Amino acid sequence: MSTGRCLPARGDSIHLNTNLIYNYIVVNQVARTNPDDRLDALESRLDQLEAENEQLRSMVAKEEGPSVSRRTALGAVAGLTGLAAAGSASGDSQANLAVDSGSDILDAITSETIVVWEDDGQAVADTEKRRYRGEDILQAAQEAIDEQISNENGELHLKFKSGSYTPDGNTALTIKGSGIRRVYIESNTPYGCKIDCKNFADGKWVFDFDQNQTGQDKLKRFAFRGFHLTDSNSRRAYKGLKTNDVDEISITHTKIRYAKQAAFLGNVFQGEIRYFATDNSGSKTDSLPALKLEGVKGEEVDSIAAASNNMVIDHLQGGPGTQVAYLDCEGQVSRVNITNPEIEMSGDASNSSYPTCFDLSGLRMGTAIKIANPQVKNNGGAGPALVIESGDIKVNGGQLNSSQEVIKPSDNGITKPCRLHLTDVSMSTTDSASDVVTADQSQLFVSGVFITGGNRGIWADGSPHVNITGTTIKGADASGVSMRGVSKPSAIDGVTLIDVAVNSGHPIRVEGGNGMEVSGVSASVGGTRTAEAVLATFTDNIKVDRDSVSTGTDVSAVLRYDSSTSQSRRGTTTLTSGSTSVSVTHNLSGTPTPEDITVTPASGMGSASTWYITNVGSSSFDIAVDADPTQDVTFAWQAEL
Repeated sequence: MSTGRCLPARGDSIHLNTNLIYNYIVVNQVARTNPDDRLDALESRLDQLEAENEQLRSMVAKEEGPSVSRRTALGAVAGLTGLAAAGSASGDSQANLAVDSGSDILDAITSETIVVWEDDGQAVADTEKRRYRGEDILQAAQEAIDEQISNENGELHLKFKSGSYTPDGNTALTIKGSGIRRVYIESNTPYGCKIDCKNFADGKWVFDFDQNQTGQDKLKRFAFRGFHLTDSNSRRAYKGLKTNDVDEISITHTKIRYAKQAAFLGNVFQGEIRYFATDNSGSKTDSLPALKLEGVKGEEVDSIAAASNNMVIDHLQGGPGTQVAYLDCEGQVSRVNITNPEIEMSGDASNSSYPTCFDLSGLRMGTAIKIANPQVKNNGGAGPALVIESGDIKVNGGQLNSSQEVIKPSDNGITKPCRLHLTDVSMSTTDSASDVVTADQSQLFVSGVFITGGNRGIWADGSPHVNITGTTIKGADASGVSMRGVSKPSAIDGVTLIDVAVNSGHPIRVEGGNGMEVSGVSASVGGTRTAEAVLATFTDNIKVDRDSVSTGTDVSAVLRYDSSTSQSRRGTTTLTSGSTSVSVTHNLSGTPTPEDITVTPASGMGSASTWYITNVGSSSFDIAVDADPTQDVTFAWQAEL
């Protein structure tokens, strides 16, 4: 007897329900008329339907709408098995997935897609060809993945239905040894797939996509979104997501909390991490950052030095914890753009467990890091917001707060050229013994910054170049700005120093080096003591524009030189037509002798023929000529003490 068409052609959806009912009647009629043929008929029909089932559902959804067609098609299939009630429940469950989630996840099933969910408490993974079952969703998914690894397109699409799941901890999802080159793992809503990892052993990964492969065998793309990993027992034992050697990576709308390590991304060429939340879990003894980007080592670094690899990290969120760092970057990634991070740091000050927010030590030379609008809060016991060692690092806007130094070099010091740019950012520390910004050996550029507290607001030791403009420093105990050994011309301009050097020191201290200009400074000393605004020791060629320095009553003088400081000043001045002398302010700390002053005409002398030095004093000297030159004459001068 003919069973009729099972699958309608496109445009024939009006006949679908009739055909399904007809098939149902025919098979069951055979069973009633000849009971011995029941099993054979059902098995034959099920073989056909199992191969066509997913294709049927997808086609019907496009023609008649998801919720009705799912229920109709699956109900008909279930009726053919003699399990109409159970089939109807299953059909409703999958139909409701499309309705409740706002995304018809089952429509996306292709030859590379695996849909993972729980059907009446049982973990299943559906593919185009068959259904896989497991003790939990990870086990069911792994069963399906193992079957899919040889697909000809080299892609894996793994879709998890939103819900809460508790795996037994025995399965880490992986594709090791597969032919997969592109992996897409997602839930159908942001943070929608919640996985309780309380059963995972200490240090075991939940998603382990480190294939240990390079070249043509490595992953080309890895996308991961919509997950919430946690541990209801707060053990901080499991590890979340691991990848290695991936050309392009994308992680979005994901939370990984109460983990020993949230994510480890090795040898990433480029990608994005958006709306990623972690609580900086684990412990300081583990020395594991919550999120780590690690690059290649050795010769391979040089071979990709000119590559245009880039990582974007947007809306990184971190809650209180005691781990060594929230974000650790090193190695291959040559550009990292971090925007709108919100981190709450806390630690245990009693055992020196201070977490770091951004650990940028170990970067290769030339790596560019941009951090825009960071919000790093100190909930007590917070460590440095930023640890630097090399690279070109820019922080723009936001606030960085700490219980120690806010910005400091790594324990290794500055090992490679480092440039630090701070613009329009507010920084503070609660520790009066810690410096807010320590930029040893680094080129430092500070503009529009507000600094509060600490021992020294800015401390630059051995920095080749320092430029500080438009910045306010308040309440630093020892000094607002202190630097030593600046080797290239540097400047402090438009800086306001409020209640600094409360217990000792000076608002600005310059020690050693060669070439520093100070202008536009407003300075006041806190407490009951007085001090000079600027102290220069062992410094060559420092120039302080006294007229532009504004001081409070607690500042005894604008500038003081130690006796050991070598002072050399130089400049140019113009004697105007009709005059026979001009006064020059030398800005030395004492009175030079005429032998300490050199004057050279830098233009024609006009009617004058000779020049000489006169009226040498503690702040100025005069250059005179023997007759009115009847034109302007320019002189270059140099004075030493």
